[in-house]
Amino acid sequence: MKLKGFVGAAAALFAAAVIGTGVCAEDYTFDVSAAVESDGNWGQSFKEMTPQGGDINNAENFDPCSMTPDSEIIAEFSIPEDAIVGSAPVELIWQTWDGPFDPDPNVKSEWNKVAAYSYTRDTAKFSYNDIVTAYGTSDFSTVYAICIGDTGSSVLLTSLTVTNIDPDRTYLTVREEKENGTFEEYAASETQKAETASEETDAQTEAAAEETAQAATEEMQEEVQTVEETEAAAETAPVETTEPGEQARRIASAAPRNGTDYVPVVIIVVMTLVFVGIGAGLYIYLKRNKKI
Repeated sequence: MKLKGFVGAAAALFAAAVIGTGVCAEDYTFDVSAAVESDGNWGQSFKEMTPQGGDINNAENFDPCSMTPDSEIIAEFSIPEDAIVGSAPVELIWQTWDGPFDPDPNVKSEWNKVAAYSYTRDTAKFSYNDIVTAYGTSDFSTVYAICIGDTGSSVLLTSLTVTNIDPDRTYLTVREEKENGTFEEYAASETQKAETASEETDAQTEAAAEETAQAATEEMQEEVQTVEETEAAAETAPVETTEPGEQARRIASAAPRNGTDYVPVVIIVVMTLVFVGIGAGLYIYLKRNKKI
């Protein structure tokens, strides 16, 4: 398989994943510097008032009406090392009460707990749909407080983020829509858009995954073909034969020809000269002494 084809398939898969994040890409991060370690008995580590109550001191706080169907809330926290994690260590609370505006009649209670759909020892995620189900409605214009509490073991919240919000949409927008009778239409439209986007993303992701799988299959087939061709070439290659003694002559002729090849000859010559010298000296000695 060509590398270009594989890269293209991977890029398509990545693009599908990016599209799945939705058009609203702005996130909101809470200031959790005031968070405390909970008591470990379903207590709260963090609580923040929303602008919905009309208190000017909370005007800049997070407005849950800015959430979209693509939003999720991500909580990061710490728990004791010996804590046993059999379920999500934290829970999200959507709190309301009798305030300046009557809550939506579908709101289930004043204290609405939301379970995490995904969690580890230090992170929990809460989906928009689970929040709507737990609260009873997507009308968050009378959510007056947001809390993070423990589920039976002490926790300390360290980070809280809401993803994919629409910062231009506020509780005032929702109340105006309710007065005009257009809120339900907006909510249905947003739900439909979210479902359509999800279906499109699933289709694109599936197509990209199929393309990537096809590319990988083609690459594997080419590798197998290359191996088979190499093996076939090895089997059909002629086998070289040699006459007796030819291999030895070839080895001898291929031996390196450098200075070290003459070392034995030099040694023999030197030894011969030494013996000749000794013999000559001995002859002269004996002749002088008239022994020969």
